[in-house]
Amino acid sequence: MKTLNDSNSVVMVININATYNNTIINVTDFKGNVTFISSAGMVGFKGARRSSSFAAGAVAQKICTYLKQIKFDEIIVKIKGLGNGRESAMRTLIKYKLPIKTILDVTPRP
Repeated sequence: MKTLNDSNSVVMVININATYNNTIINVTDFKGNVTFISSAGMVGFKGARRSSSFAAGAVAQKICTYLKQIKFDEIIVKIKGLGNGRESAMRTLIKYKLPIKTILDVTPRP
């Protein structure tokens, strides 16, 4: 996995999809191959609790424990959606002191 400038750094991309009903976070390499995925339902939240900010923090915590096990140099975070979990998931990623290089908001405009 290489960046666009062909250096030897390994870049991981975290995609946060925060909808009104659920928060889904997946980790991909720079080419787009999914290495890990988690959602509020996979963590154990059911029903209306999946859309809470606490559930999004729990999903991000699970992603962070996975990222601590693998070797990488930089992280690019892409946030999509208007749900309650976008702020909480981002705060959890920052709390774990991951080497975040870029934060992008890729929410489509109506």
